[in-house]
Amino acid sequence: MATETVSRLADAGAPELVIQLRSLIDELERRLNPSVTTGASMALTATDQNSQSPRGRGRYYTPATTIRETEGVTKNISSVWQDSYVGTLDALVASGIATADMFPGQPGNGRSRTTYQVAGVLPPKGESVSNVAGYIEIHRTVAGDFRVHLTVTREERARREQLQREERETNEERRRQATAIVQNAQELARSMRQRDDIEQAPVVDLATLAGRPVRPTHLRLV
Repeated sequence: MATETVSRLADAGAPELVIQLRSLIDELERRLNPSVTTGASMALTATDQNSQSPRGRGRYYTPATTIRETEGVTKNISSVWQDSYVGTLDALVASGIATADMFPGQPGNGRSRTTYQVAGVLPPKGESVSNVAGYIEIHRTVAGDFRVHLTVTREERARREQLQREERETNEERRRQATAIVQNAQELARSMRQRDDIEQAPVVDLATLAGRPVRPTHLRLV
């Protein structure tokens, strides 16, 4: 029954609930039979599940429920759908994000890059497996340490996208305000120049002009 529920949650695209439910199942199994090694004690062990994986091929693991802040590990938001963690192998392992056997250069792994899908979770139809929360990519950097890219949940992605939209709208409003200020300043400068031109124009004394003799004009009537 529990396994069937996990499968239904996985098909529904609820990786967080799958992880929580598996943890509860493992805890119950450990209490009922302490001699059995459950999935909780092997939560981050990556395995080749070519015969058991949802797609029939690939490498799968169960993500950690929490990632600890660890000295030597730097976290950044690399995109709306991924976080990145940079550090040495030992520091990253200590944070709980991955186990040592998952890193490039370890036996059976590539030299510069490894990827792992979330065990038991399929992406929605038409989407890449890298969009599933918990999907992980591990890269060896030029400096010799490692960069880990971890896909965040859909809720976190939606929150970041909303923040990006709000930031774009705020920046656009600031640009409009700045443009209006510049245009007003330019208009004021033009008005001041026109006023200065008027004030500096030669003053015509109408009385003097009226007292000047009028030169005779020879007109020939036709």
